[in-house]
Amino acid sequence: MGKEPFKRLDLSISGMHCASCVARIEKTLAQADGVKEARVNLATETASILYDPAKTIPLHFITVIQDMGFGVKKEKIVLPIQGMSCASCVKRVETALGHVPGIIQAQVNLALQNATIEITPGKVMLRDVSREIEALGYKVPHIEEGPGIDQEKLAREEEVKNLKQKFSAGLLLIIPLFILMSWSTSAFPTYGR
Repeated sequence: MGKEPFKRLDLSISGMHCASCVARIEKTLAQADGVKEARVNLATETASILYDPAKTIPLHFITVIQDMGFGVKKEKIVLPIQGMSCASCVKRVETALGHVPGIIQAQVNLALQNATIEITPGKVMLRDVSREIEALGYKVPHIEEGPGIDQEKLAREEEVKNLKQKFSAGLLLIIPLFILMSWSTSAFPTYGR
C-alpha cells in the first residue's frame, strides 16, 4: 500500500467564544474541497485539518476562516538561502518547504536568495526548515531560534542598512555636483530685467 496522500495542518484561530463558533468553523472547513477531516478546539484555539494537498492549499483554509469573521494567527519569517542558481532551484525549495508541517505558504526569491515563509506559530522549528533545504544541497546560514527572535524585523533592519549605504553613496556623488552648480551660478550670474 502507498502512502496516504493527506496532510495535516494546524492553525491558531482567534475570535472564537463558544461551542457554536467551533461548530460553524468545523462544518465550513469539512465542506471545503479536499478536506477529509476538520476538528476545532475552543480551549486551545486551534483547528486541525486533514486535507489532500493535490486538491487544495492551506491559504484556502485561512481565507475561509477569515471570511467567517475569525482570525488566523501566523508568523512571517524571511530565511536566507545560499546556492540557488535558477528557477528550478526555486521550485525545488518551494516544493520541499510545502512538505514541512506547519508551513502555510512559502515563496522563494532567486534574486534575493531567500524564502519568505508563513508559519503557524509554535508549530515549526527553523532547524527543521533548514534541514529540509540543506537536504537539497543548498546552504542556510545559522539563525538563532527562540522567543524574541523576529526574523521579519531582522530582514527589515538589513534592508534599512542597505538603503542607508545607497543613500550615503548617492550623497557623496551629488555633493560635488551641487557645489559645481552653486559655483557656476555665482561665477556667472544671470541679470534680471
